[in-house]
Amino acid sequence: EAYEPGGFPTTGNGQKVDDRTLARIREASWQPSDSENAWGLVYPDLTRTFAPLFVPRLLDRGWAMQQAWKRHMRVPDASLNGWRQGVAAGWRPSTAFGVTVVETGGRHLFATYDANPCAASSAECPDDVTQRYDVPIVTAARLAATFPIVAPVARAQVDAPAYHLSDGGIWDNFGLTAALEWLNRATLASPPDAPRREVLLIEIRSSPTERPLPPEEERAWAYELIGPLQAMNGVRSNAQRVRNEFEISLLADSWAASGNAPALTRAVFELSDPQAKLAWHIGRRDLQRIKDAWLLEKNKAALEKVQAFLSVQ
Repeated sequence: EAYEPGGFPTTGNGQKVDDRTLARIREASWQPSDSENAWGLVYPDLTRTFAPLFVPRLLDRGWAMQQAWKRHMRVPDASLNGWRQGVAAGWRPSTAFGVTVVETGGRHLFATYDANPCAASSAECPDDVTQRYDVPIVTAARLAATFPIVAPVARAQVDAPAYHLSDGGIWDNFGLTAALEWLNRATLASPPDAPRREVLLIEIRSSPTERPLPPEEERAWAYELIGPLQAMNGVRSNAQRVRNEFEISLLADSWAASGNAPALTRAVFELSDPQAKLAWHIGRRDLQRIKDAWLLEKNKAALEKVQAFLSVQ
C-alpha cells in the first residue's frame, strides 16, 4: 500500500527506506478489529435474524471489519485494478490474496496479475467468482482472512450465480503454492537466452515447525468434543507445511534440470514462541513477544541471509 510510482518511499538521498513509512505500516498491522467484529455480530447480524428488512443488505460484521482496516490505510479505496496498473508499470510488486471456494473446496486468487486464466467467453469458469468485477483491496484481504464462524463467508453481488468465499488458509495456509506458481510461470515466460537470475524466497511462518508433546494424561470426555477440531486445526498447518517442502523441492529440481533456470535461496522466519498469540485481538504482551521472536537466533540468521542476498544484487 505504501508503494508509489517511484517505488517504495526512501529518504532524501534515495538510498535508504523511509523509516517513518515502515513505522506507519507496522503500526497499522497491529491495530485490532475485534471490536468492530463484535459490533457487527451484536447489531446488524443479530437484528437481521429477527427483522431482516430493517438491516441494509451489505451491512454485517465483515463490513465493519473492513471499516476498521480502512481507517489505517493511506488509500482506503484502493482496488485490485488500481494496483494492477502499478504492477504493469513496473513499480509495484505483484500481490495475491487467496480464498477458498465454499461450494467446491477449490481455490481462487484475488491477484494483481493473471493468476486465474480463463477464456473470456467461458460460461463455466470456476475461478471467475466475481464475474470479472473489480474488488477493493480491503475486501480481498478480508475474504482471505475469513476465519470460519468469526467472519462471514461472502459472495459477489452480481446478476449470475456466485460462489461463497471463505478463508484462503483452508486451502493454502502459507500462500506458498501461489508464490511457486508465480515463480514458475515467470521462469517459463523468460526467453531461453535470458541472463540467469537469482531468486530469494522469504517465508514468514506464524507457528513453530515442531511443537513440544504435552505430558501424558488421561483425557476427559470433553476432549472427545474438542479433539476433532484440534486435529483439523493442526493438519491445517502441519500437512500444508509438508506439502510446501515437497513442492519447493520439485520446483528446485525442475529448475536445476533446465540448465539456465534461476538459483533459489530460501529465508524462513518463524514465530517460535508458543506464548505469542496471533488472535483477533493482540494485546501489548503479545506484541512484545512477536517483536522478541524476530530477535531469536534462527530469525537473525534468516535476516542475515536476506541482507547478504540483497547486497550482491
